[in-house]
Amino acid sequence: MHQAEYTPFKQALEAGHQNEQVVAEEFAWQGIPVVRTEGKSPYDFSLPNGQKCEVKLDLRSQRTSNACIEFNSLRRPVDYFLHTFTYCRVYTAEEYQWLYNHGKIPAHGVGEFGYDARYVSKVEMRN
Repeated sequence: MHQAEYTPFKQALEAGHQNEQVVAEEFAWQGIPVVRTEGKSPYDFSLPNGQKCEVKLDLRSQRTSNACIEFNSLRRPVDYFLHTFTYCRVYTAEEYQWLYNHGKIPAHGVGEFGYDARYVSKVEMRN
């Protein structure tokens, strides 16, 4: 079995912080405001009811086909772990065009430049 290369700590930490922001924005989009922690903290954010959450980004889950759970994480005083996996799907050009054509059109485009794009459900992307 090939040993997965590790991402240097500083890069992994930066990616982890970006993932925490994405997860917090997902909660907000679902109508659940979160309270982010400042600086060094044993958890990443808390929910409106005070429950604590730790967000993890698993950059190597696709390559290894396994999740990686660090022992030190288990010692954190949290109620929930939010584990983000990474994976890649391959589509033919025809399949990708079909997904685009059947996606939902965002009202003002996507991103700061309002790119023409379509939202396609993850369920549809997996079929």
